Amino acid sequence: QTVNAFTGRVQKEAMFFRERRHYERGKAAVEAMVDLVLSYEASPLTAGVVVGIELINEPDQAFWNMPMGVRAFYEEMVPRVRRRLSAGRYMVLLSCMDSPHTVTADWLARARDRDPQSFAGVVYDAHVYHLFGDNSAPWSTEQDLCKTCCRDTHLLQPMWVAGIPVIVGEYGLSTGFGGWDQGGFERMNLENQLSMFNTTPWVVGSFIWNFRLLLDKRKPVMPVMFQEWSLLDMIDAGYLPPDGVHGFDLAVLCPSLPEEIPGACPRFDYRRTLWTARCDWRA
Repeated sequence: QTVNAFTGRVQKEAMFFRERRHYERGKAAVEAMVDLVLSYEASPLTAGVVVGIELINEPDQAFWNMPMGVRAFYEEMVPRVRRRLSAGRYMVLLSCMDSPHTVTADWLARARDRDPQSFAGVVYDAHVYHLFGDNSAPWSTEQDLCKTCCRDTHLLQPMWVAGIPVIVGEYGLSTGFGGWDQGGFERMNLENQLSMFNTTPWVVGSFIWNFRLLLDKRKPVMPVMFQEWSLLDMIDAGYLPPDGVHGFDLAVLCPSLPEEIPGACPRFDYRRTLWTARCDWRA
C-alpha cells in the first residue's frame, strides 16, 4: 500500500494494511532489519556504516488512521526499535505522505512530547519532487525555479513550525520534460534545491534519489530523459560540476537568481499548500 512499491513484484494491492498476517509480517521485517543493523555494527568491517533506518517508505495516507494503519504501526514499532537501537547512534526515519504535512507533523510533535525517550532521534522524512503530478505541459525552467525558490520551503514548514527535525529523504533533478539540458539549468537546479534545504529551519539533511539506468539507445529521446535520474551520469556528461556541493553557495536561498526574484514569489499558506500547487512569478 505504497504509492510506489519498488518491491520487484507487480500486484494491485500489497494488502499490508488490510490483512493481519501481512501487517504482522511487516513488524517482523522491521525487527529483522534491526538484527541486520546490529550484525553490521558487530563486525569491524561494517561498524558505523548504518546511521539510521526507515520503517516504511511512502505509505499511502489513506491508511493513516486505520486500526492496522500507518500511525498504529509507527506508535508500536518506534519504541520497539528504539529499545534496540540507541538514539545517540541511530536515527529512525518516518515517511509520511499527507499534503500538506500538518496532520502527521502535529502527530510526531505530540509523540515526541508524550514519549521523549522512545522518540528521541526520530526524524520526519519528507520527499520533494517536481514530478508525479507536480509537472504539467508546457514546461519551462521557470516552473522548477519558482517551486524551489518560493514554494517548497512551505511544503516543509509544518515540520519546522511543529519543531521537529526533518530529512529530505528523497529529492531528484528530473523534470519529466525535454529542455533541461540547455543553458546550465541543472547546475542551477541542484544548487537551488540544496540551498533551499540548507536554509529551511529544522532540515537536518537530504538524500538525492540516484539510480543507474540502462539507457535505451534504440529510443533516442529516452536516454536524455532518464539521464536526469542518474547523478553520476549527469556529472560525466558535464551537466553538473564534479566538485558538487563544495562549489555551491548554500548559505542563502537560490543564490544564482537575481536579487529581485524573492520579491516576485507568490504567497503560500503552508496549512493549505499542496505539493502539486502551481508556482508562477508575480509581475
